[in-house]
Order: sequence, then C-alpha cells, then structure tokens
Amino acid sequence: MVDSVFKGLTQQKLALGAGFFAMLFANQSVQVLAIPFYQMQLGVDPFLLSLALALPVIAGTLITPGLVMSATTGTGVLVSGGR
Repeated sequence: MVDSVFKGLTQQKLALGAGFFAMLFANQSVQVLAIPFYQMQLGVDPFLLSLALALPVIAGTLITPGLVMSATTGTGVLVSGGR
C-alpha cells in the first residue's frame, strides 16, 4: 500500500515538473528568439532592444515595490515603507 501511494506522488511530481519545465521554455522563448531576429534580420540597435525586453521587468518592479524575494527560501517578503 505504501508503494502505491509513493508511486502516485512521484508521478504527480514528475507531471508537475514537466509542466513547469514547458512553461519556462514558453516564457523564455520570446526573449531568446527576439534577440537574433530583431538584431540580425531587422537591424535593430542592441541597446534599444535590451531596453524593450527589460521594460516588463522594470514595470513589474515599479508596480510592486514592497515585495522583496528571499534568496534562501525563494518566497516573497512584504517590506514596510520605511516606518
């Protein structure tokens, strides 16, 4: 009985890991493919392209300034506004 429960949990973890692996590639593929396409094919300035690709990160930082990610646990910690 213990073996069947353990096997079920292992299958769930593998399925969840495969889903997150696919999601990682789906999220990163736009930026990875944008660099060679825009720079080599269309001749866009690399500095301007890097600014355009960094814009969503900068916007996300400005929208949620109180959330700091912990390097050890990987969880977000809400920091007060200097009080």
